[in-house]
Amino acid sequence: MQQTEQALVVRLRAMGDQYRRALSIVEGLSGDAAGQSPGDLDTLQQVMRDLGRMEAEIAPLRDQWRSWQKRPGSELAAEVAGQEELLKSLITRVGGVERALIERRGQLLPDVDAAVRRQQMRKAYGHSGRRGTVPG
Repeated sequence: MQQTEQALVVRLRAMGDQYRRALSIVEGLSGDAAGQSPGDLDTLQQVMRDLGRMEAEIAPLRDQWRSWQKRPGSELAAEVAGQEELLKSLITRVGGVERALIERRGQLLPDVDAAVRRQQMRKAYGHSGRRGTVPG
């Protein structure tokens, strides 16, 4: 049992490192930067995929440990509590970035709509958009 619990602690620490990495990326995605950082978003997606893989790998150990119905030792309890806090922070930060992106989208939509209408009018009237020319 002690070996299984220690293996859980080691793997949870590795996952904690990944959660901290994800949190760092999300914190860097402020409202203004979020739309300009596709590389960061790609990295975040990869980190989340890695976390999913790690979660799948740790599941058998976790299930085995749970089957013993034993209280966690102080080290395991601390790791679990730390990850819980990391997850709460990550969820909160992702929500903030999501709200900022939605707000930014709302601000950009009128400009995009106006540009599309101008382009459609130019096409409809056969005007190339050059000054001093008369549609022919």
